[in-house]
Amino acid sequence: MVLDGVDTRTEPLSEQGLIGAQGQQTALEDFLDWCTEDVNCAFGQDPRSAREEVVRLIGALDEDPVPSDFGIPFSGQDLVGAIGQALYSKELWPALSQALTSLVQDGDTRGIMGFHPGGGAVPRDDGHTRDREGSLDRGKDGGLVDEGDIPLDNLPAALMAINCADDPDRPTADQITENLDRLRAEYEKASPVFGRYRLAQALMCYGRPKGTTYIRDEVRDVDTAKMLLVGTRGDPATPYRWTTETADRLGPSAIVLDNKGEGHTGYASSKCVHRKVDDFLLYGRLPADGSSCGAEE
Repeated sequence: MVLDGVDTRTEPLSEQGLIGAQGQQTALEDFLDWCTEDVNCAFGQDPRSAREEVVRLIGALDEDPVPSDFGIPFSGQDLVGAIGQALYSKELWPALSQALTSLVQDGDTRGIMGFHPGGGAVPRDDGHTRDREGSLDRGKDGGLVDEGDIPLDNLPAALMAINCADDPDRPTADQITENLDRLRAEYEKASPVFGRYRLAQALMCYGRPKGTTYIRDEVRDVDTAKMLLVGTRGDPATPYRWTTETADRLGPSAIVLDNKGEGHTGYASSKCVHRKVDDFLLYGRLPADGSSCGAEE
């Protein structure tokens, strides 16, 4: 078995969101290091000041959202969501850079809205939205719906249900209220860009039935055939540290492949990772523990 983009189920969701925000911040900084090498980068040629410019832009848009072609105000948090989506693949970086330049220089949101989780949606009179072709529809909760308000895309609901089923923690309303200021400070310290956006993860399972304790309590030091765990250093969704933590938990059966690249997962973006995974699954040749693939391989 190969796991590429290794998740964790041993930390509370609030901690997972915190580490996830750090991973996204790392991915953003990798993008800005790349972007600032180009004179056309919207944030100049200095990576440090570029990071500050991104934070300022988000704050300005949260305070004064700009209109979009779809009649919906575009806020700083909308921008955060769009950047987060674009960071999933390094192949999207040129388009993200161009979209940010259009936004900063001309106030043009069309390019950046293409990356937004609800991008391409236009409003309807009944409070829903539809895409530019009119074929799909988004309800007030952001999910795709048809004319009868039946979801066509259950990805957000499925992800929430699965994560909450795997997590036994259910904070009470009093605990959430008591810890909210502390969590907000921790999230914003972890990522001045993604911290506020990811904070809602701490509330995701509130009111749901308690999830399983099996993974935390029982899944450790497994006696199985060898498995390969691929972790990507610039992964914005499943940070590299989760790969090593999970490997340590699983024990000697788990071998880590360190992919020193960017984007979410490595098999589709790295020839080196692709080759090593295929060699293992097809021919049983497992990389040595601690093997790595370079960023350009």
